[in-house]
Amino acid sequence: MSSNLHQAQSHDILRSWQSQRFDINHHKDFVLPMFIGNDDDAVEPIDSMPGVFRYGANRALEYLEPLVYSFGLRSVLLFPVATKADKMKLSAETKNNADDSDEDDDAASNSSDSPNSERSYASSSSSGGTREVMPERLLNDGEVNDEVSKPAVGSQNPFLNQNEEEHHLLACEQGGGIEGTPNRPSPVPVPPPRANEHNARAGGNVSRKEDVRLIKGMALKDKYNPVLRLIPKLRVKFPKLLIICDVCLCAFTSTGHCCLFEDHVKATNASGQALKHGSLSYFPISNNTSCHYLAMLSVEYAVRGCDVVAPSDMMDGRILTIRQKLNENGFNRVAILSYSAKFASAFYGPFRQATNNAPEFGDRRAYQLPPGSRALAIKAVKRDIEQGADFVMVKPAGPYLDIVRDISERHPEIPIAVYQVSGEYSMLKVAAGAGVLDLNLALREMLTAFRRSGATIIISYFTPELLKGEFSVASD
Repeated sequence: MSSNLHQAQSHDILRSWQSQRFDINHHKDFVLPMFIGNDDDAVEPIDSMPGVFRYGANRALEYLEPLVYSFGLRSVLLFPVATKADKMKLSAETKNNADDSDEDDDAASNSSDSPNSERSYASSSSSGGTREVMPERLLNDGEVNDEVSKPAVGSQNPFLNQNEEEHHLLACEQGGGIEGTPNRPSPVPVPPPRANEHNARAGGNVSRKEDVRLIKGMALKDKYNPVLRLIPKLRVKFPKLLIICDVCLCAFTSTGHCCLFEDHVKATNASGQALKHGSLSYFPISNNTSCHYLAMLSVEYAVRGCDVVAPSDMMDGRILTIRQKLNENGFNRVAILSYSAKFASAFYGPFRQATNNAPEFGDRRAYQLPPGSRALAIKAVKRDIEQGADFVMVKPAGPYLDIVRDISERHPEIPIAVYQVSGEYSMLKVAAGAGVLDLNLALREMLTAFRRSGATIIISYFTPELLKGEFSVASD
């Protein structure tokens, strides 16, 4: 797969990314991430990300028009925002329809140990839908996990909510939080994750078939996946715009995780809180089935007209599965930008509020990379390139520029993207608003560092301001 080249140069922007360039403000190198909600005419502010909004499909077109035609925006990265109400409605509808043919699910899960289930399917679409905003999950105010205060057997389990890496955060919360800089007003804090109704299921069952039905009924249908509706409109209105679609399942699963799980019961204590176990067998990822539906979603985006799919799920083997499924369905020219080095990070908090996709239980450290692992990141990048990735990504950007340098030295033939994630964006915005730093100088320094490390593609929420010339970030 890695020997195929046409898809990596099938668009003007992709050809530009393949070129060597060292200026830090070339408009072709910036990608604008966008959150697309299910109400086509809505615009919703995101409190934890100043200046960033969720857009319905129609409002997204209005927002993009001046950016594309007046300021040179050439690339967008689209994230669907699903709604809890739609999930509940669809789940209720499908529970009484066992006909919902789980044949694809069964075939994927019963395949060989290879994650590549070769199955064909037909694209489908519909329209409509509404949306609402769900807060992110955490303990209720005043509620303390009775196992947090002392080390416990199995405290390393990466799927458990409260563990050794969160002790300090809980202590800060119980102690009143972080004070502002002396002689300056405290900035408006990014709100912490809050408990929600989803957590009520934390002690219940997790059903793979239920999530398969949600994916089939939401992720693969225009009615509930607003990105599917938006792509054709973008293609007509902005024919030269590079359309990149994030590919993940977290927006559509009942658990909020990026994958499907095998059927299991989450053990809880008397208070309904998840118990700590020493084995991941309590939370078995259904890797093959997850890859199967990631590939199906990728083809749906390709059918609508996207140029690049960007798998962010971190499942094993999903790049090869997606590449094979795209080729089988005639989309050889659709490129793959892999989130190859995606680290489990505290900097994703605002994003999870923006997309309503915080996990209902535990976290994502069983499949996102450990922050301290350089070797595993290099291994993941090498694997994805061999399986057919045309471009690779490091996420977050700032804390992991050493990984960017490692990749650029080992794989000089592969363009590298860095994603300046929501927490990095909000941190700079809030600090600048409080007068702690000069945003222009800080952003210029960060962009220079991205280039110095070897990044070609810069995904940033600052893209509109950069393109409009609101920051002076030219090289000396």
